[in-house]
Amino acid sequence: MVASEDTPLLGGPSHTPAPTSRREKLYAFLEGKTPVGAIYESFTIFLIILNVVSFILASLFVEKYNDETWAREDGGICGKVCDGLWFGNYDDNILEFLNIGSTSVLEIVTVAVFSMDYLLRVNLADLENPKFKGFWGKIRYLPTFFSIVDLASTVPFYVDSFILRDSDLVASQFLRMFRLFRMMRVEG
Repeated sequence: MVASEDTPLLGGPSHTPAPTSRREKLYAFLEGKTPVGAIYESFTIFLIILNVVSFILASLFVEKYNDETWAREDGGICGKVCDGLWFGNYDDNILEFLNIGSTSVLEIVTVAVFSMDYLLRVNLADLENPKFKGFWGKIRYLPTFFSIVDLASTVPFYVDSFILRDSDLVASQFLRMFRLFRMMRVEG
């Protein structure tokens, strides 16, 4: 075997051509193949972990499930500001003026980042695989595993905020845990 031969299974040197177009550079960024892309990738993992921790801690501050005085909406250790920043348990937290139901700043930031990521990935899908080129290629990309995972991690926010505002759909909170599957894209 020649030392300069490209042998991925044996850990040989990789000769991936450097991205040249703006689309290729953006795709390399999303895939974490650039220095700034690696930071973005770490940031999305941090957001996912922060959301999981927030989801777990939020359950401690629901009076319906925890009648301790420290867990109360008014007079507890968290209150409306904390709820608006991290948990989104109550409609009347500091984000009440948005009129989109119970949400948090963490949720809004996470959904904004992941929604933009999803739209960019759909647009750049042909760089992942040429069969996703053109309009029908993008349609073929939509039912792929990671596309569904990405969509399932953001759609509950939009459904809860704009379609089913007055419902208490606990299952939609659970669907947000699909964000954990996004880490497989990073690790894969």
